[in-house]
Amino acid sequence: MDDVSVFCVDGRSIKELEKTSIEFGKVSGAKINRAKSETLLLGHWTPTRDPLPFPIEQDFLKILGVWFGRKGVAEKSWEERLVKTKQKLGLWSLRNLTVEGKSLVLLNETLPVLQNRLVVGKKETSTLGSWKMIHSLLHDYAAVDGSDDDSDDET
Repeated sequence: MDDVSVFCVDGRSIKELEKTSIEFGKVSGAKINRAKSETLLLGHWTPTRDPLPFPIEQDFLKILGVWFGRKGVAEKSWEERLVKTKQKLGLWSLRNLTVEGKSLVLLNETLPVLQNRLVVGKKETSTLGSWKMIHSLLHDYAAVDGSDDDSDDET
């Protein structure tokens, strides 16, 4: 097995997960790599007498590109997404695109990220800096110097 994520609601479900994993391993030969396994406790977990079988992450855990965690996980996800968007726009800016081409890049690469932030993100004052950064980024990217003008005027 590779990259399996499981959400358990209590200690009993963790024990059942261990039991099932052992049974599956007997049939398939697969084993859990405990050195690479992680646990993130969300919600209200009551301590048990038995220790958890995997190391406990205190803050965040990334599963299939999505951050899970306690306070600050939305900002962490947003900042990571913003960096990736900036990198993509940087690569596209190296090409000599027309205004139409730049518009298509913005529409396909940037708009979905911004829409996600508006729908999912909190309206906090701490994100004002991020919005200013996006505005600057988009302004710099979409700047037109006239060299890609498609008009046929020869004056």
